[in-house]
Amino acid sequence: MKKAEDFREAFGQAEEGFERAVRRTLNELALREGKRPAFRRPRFLVPVIAAVLVMALGIGLAAGGRWGVLDWLRENRPVAEATPVPEGTEAPFAEPVDSKYVTVTVREVRSDGFGLYLSVQFTPREKDVLVYNWGLNPFRDGPEAMGIEPDEAGQTLVKWALSHGYSKLVRVALFSRNVTFPEGTDSIEDMEAYLTEQGIPYRKASDGNIITDRVSYGEGIDSVNNNTAVLEEDGSTLVMAAGGYVSGREDYTLLWTAAPCLMKEGGEPWSWLEDNVDMNDWSQGTIPLRIPAVTAEPRILAEYAGQTPAKADPERTFPVTVQLLRTDLNDYYVIRSGDPDRNFLYPFLYPEDRDVPGTAGVDRFAGSGIYSLSAQEEDGQLRFTVACRLPEDLPDRLFIRWMDSQTYVDEATLIERTDR
Repeated sequence: MKKAEDFREAFGQAEEGFERAVRRTLNELALREGKRPAFRRPRFLVPVIAAVLVMALGIGLAAGGRWGVLDWLRENRPVAEATPVPEGTEAPFAEPVDSKYVTVTVREVRSDGFGLYLSVQFTPREKDVLVYNWGLNPFRDGPEAMGIEPDEAGQTLVKWALSHGYSKLVRVALFSRNVTFPEGTDSIEDMEAYLTEQGIPYRKASDGNIITDRVSYGEGIDSVNNNTAVLEEDGSTLVMAAGGYVSGREDYTLLWTAAPCLMKEGGEPWSWLEDNVDMNDWSQGTIPLRIPAVTAEPRILAEYAGQTPAKADPERTFPVTVQLLRTDLNDYYVIRSGDPDRNFLYPFLYPEDRDVPGTAGVDRFAGSGIYSLSAQEEDGQLRFTVACRLPEDLPDRLFIRWMDSQTYVDEATLIERTDR
């Protein structure tokens, strides 16, 4: 694999297992590109609005009036009562990191005890480089996706870039560092032996690949599903990412990668039909984040309870409870289940039963445009926390749809409201 010299100087020789993990993640992100959720993307905000937010909340944004985490969250949450964010939520960050194409700076991190919300700045090392988030496709998406006014209707981001003096496009992504297998772990048997030795739960997928238990790395920081990037006046790109806060954990690892778009000798993109990136010339790195513990209590809006059949034995049932919460930053639903075999599933909440959950995106409570999910063990139960958009009128009955990593619908669990 070709590597940038400055990347080697900054990080040293990357472990083979680390490179495999990054390449595997990038391939997975590419496969997921066509399945992005639909939601509003950010636009440049009037500086006066940012100033009002700073005065009202008593918080100085690191960017001094530029777009940040608070703007992003309020763009995607429903109209609700304004509550001040607790002071002291900013965390100490590592120094900016230089790679071949970009300088990476973690500009802002906020947490409310349930979700992690980050803004990370990618500053090009050269003036003719345009950086865009992995969730965007410059051959299909317009410049509006990055808060840019198009020159004409239907203009794509790559056409805008070429007409404005950019000769190189670099695709970046942010996500959590997954389980990295050590050097010499080249077979499924080696991986299984390593995970067993480390006590990391896992399962084997239908294709034989290893899937590690999400409980073991439950923060799930991700900029791809959030698909949010803003081109700033100085030419840098601000990418927003969200993840789940893991109770009791202060140290997190953010992984970033930057890959150039393949271009022809004349400067035109290799293809107008799809997003081709040069996987032989990409940079990568990890950034440690220390996030202080959050003590603010959320507002509980409603509580529900029900019984769900055991995943491994449908003859048995386990109690399941749900809380709908509102914090100073976002809305969440928290699902607690005593079934240990559900740790590989994704629970989605619906106000009514649907045969095909994928067609009910408008009604699903998770459709806020901010993807943040954590799963962890708590008092012998599995706790799933999902950022969502809650309606103002909460129903008396809800359904939980349990879906595995391939979006296969397992079954629906009916829950009844218990707080009134």
